[in-house]
Amino acid sequence: MKITFLKLQITIIIVSSLSFCLFCSCKNFRGSSYDKLLVGTWKTTVHIKPEAFATESEEEIPEGMEMEMKGEETSTFHHGNKFNREGEFTVWLRNNKTDEEIPLRFYSKEAGTWKVFDETLVETTEDGILTPLDDLTKNFVAENPDIATGITPIKGETTSSNILSITEAKADMEELEHHLNYTMRKKQ
Repeated sequence: MKITFLKLQITIIIVSSLSFCLFCSCKNFRGSSYDKLLVGTWKTTVHIKPEAFATESEEEIPEGMEMEMKGEETSTFHHGNKFNREGEFTVWLRNNKTDEEIPLRFYSKEAGTWKVFDETLVETTEDGILTPLDDLTKNFVAENPDIATGITPIKGETTSSNILSITEAKADMEELEHHLNYTMRKKQ
């Protein structure tokens, strides 16, 4: 009876060890398979509603004002963990007291590195620029030094996104810094 109990304990230890190893290799496989699925060119449409701006803004938005953003970008994830991204977006500043609205249009271009850790995509921008697209935006930036400082060359910024689901054609993501969900669609 003692020998049988000892064999049972050894069997449990072996099965537990194998399960742990299998779990670890599956996590690594997922990261590896995410890498393979991410390589290619993706299109992302972004819409940040006023409510999201109000709750996630680093600076307080003045009472009676609201901000909204819509844009579209194309990201290419290369073998070797490099990426390129460019796109255009518009930020609307609205004064609800006067019904005044100012659309600010920008072009964005970035290059950097990417890596998947477990189920998190981490992107680090090595070089990038944010450029006003029209005279209204250029003048607004020139008159507001805080904004001008914010659109200086983008370098060293890191963004992390959870990969909620991914297929050959679509990836649902959650950007962790601002808790924004977005969908990337692979270009054919």
